[in-house]
Amino acid sequence: VRPDIIYFSSSMQGRGGPHSSYAGYGQNACNFSGYTELSGWPDRKPCAPYGAYTDYVCCRLAAFAMTAALIHKKLTGEGQYIEQSQFESSIHFLLQAVMDYQVNGNIMTRMGNRTPIAAPHGVFPCKGDDLWVSLSAIGEDEWQRFCKAIGKPELITDARFAGFKARKEHEDELEEIVAAWTSQHTREEVEDILLAANVSVHKVSRPSDVYQDPQLAARNYFTPLEHAVMGTQKFEPQSGFILSRTPREVKRPSPLLGEHNEYVFKELLGMSDDEIAEHIIDGSITTQMEGP
Repeated sequence: VRPDIIYFSSSMQGRGGPHSSYAGYGQNACNFSGYTELSGWPDRKPCAPYGAYTDYVCCRLAAFAMTAALIHKKLTGEGQYIEQSQFESSIHFLLQAVMDYQVNGNIMTRMGNRTPIAAPHGVFPCKGDDLWVSLSAIGEDEWQRFCKAIGKPELITDARFAGFKARKEHEDELEEIVAAWTSQHTREEVEDILLAANVSVHKVSRPSDVYQDPQLAARNYFTPLEHAVMGTQKFEPQSGFILSRTPREVKRPSPLLGEHNEYVFKELLGMSDDEIAEHIIDGSITTQMEGP
């Protein structure tokens, strides 16, 4: 009927095949794609990535396919039927593990915070209550800069750590040395020292840290407003982007329960006082929160 329409279909395992009718959520696809087996500590049970991880993966491939279809339509006038299997799209992001098994017979499994391509690589404790920093040294140059930055240039020639293979073989000992150094400093101090040496590092942020983030402050992300019960609070905008002629604004705080009842029911809906009273009596309009 409309050959110029672009129709996109996404399902758990695709159309056709013995499992095409299986229903599921992103968490299910995460499991049978193999992500769960790779997440967590090697001496503990698998720990699935947070949320429906395959949803985050598949939407990017979907956007790419849709863009290609739109370009094709612009050039030819033809539409497309695009059919996506979330299972297959997700495996695309595990090709390293698939190839390692196919070529070498190795089955990749959980490594905690470690990675096959760097050492040290992980999350280490800092001064304070449950404060951490994430750091990584990839390649010999970054490893040597790291050693000098933490004041231990002797590690460069230490036989246990001389070369990437040796560092991986003695990774437990290496991480003890790194943790002993980071634990003497705050997260910010570790960041300053290692960034000055061009070593990959970032503090492990808590949700509360966003309120002190200088980048968000510079972009006026939060708007301080006075709340009737909670006092001055920082409210975030409802859009994650800035429009030049339509500024994102938060003009009032979140309402109390029933705070705008009179405005909504009388001014917007035109209800009389008697009508409102009847609903208050039967409980369908209220300003009281029910207890547990």
